[in-house]
Order: sequence, then structure tokens, then C-alpha cells
Amino acid sequence: MDLDISLLERLGGWVAVLAMVRWMMARQDRMLDNQDKAVTALQSSIDTFRAFQATEEDVHERLERTQAEILDEVRSLKPTLHS
Repeated sequence: MDLDISLLERLGGWVAVLAMVRWMMARQDRMLDNQDKAVTALQSSIDTFRAFQATEEDVHERLERTQAEILDEVRSLKPTLHS
């Protein structure tokens, strides 16, 4: 009977160890899943920012062109204003 109890204690110890290992593995799986989601979210943010930046550069370029055209028109009108 003493042998059965020690065997049961050993099995109980192994069950506790295996349960702890399984819990740790599940926790690591969740951490990796969350990390993958974080990387995906960060990549999406970077892509959105790059699209925003490209749009802003286009708008800025159009503004520069418009300003240059306006200045050219003002310069062409300047001699007629002094006449």
C-alpha cells in the first residue's frame, strides 16, 4: 500500500508539472498571437501614414504650382499697373 501512495504522489507531481507546462505554453501562444496582431496593426498604421504622406506631398506640389502661376500672373500685370 505504501508503494501505491508513492506512485500516486509521483503521478500527481507529474500531473502538476504537465499542467503548469501546458498553462505556460498557452500563455506563450496568446502572447505570440497578440504580438502578431500588434505587428499587423503597426503595419496598417505605417501604410496609412504613407498614403497620407503621399497625398500631402501631392497637395503641396499643387499648391506650389498654383502659387507660381499666381506670381507669374502678378508679375505680368505689374508693368501694366504702373502705366
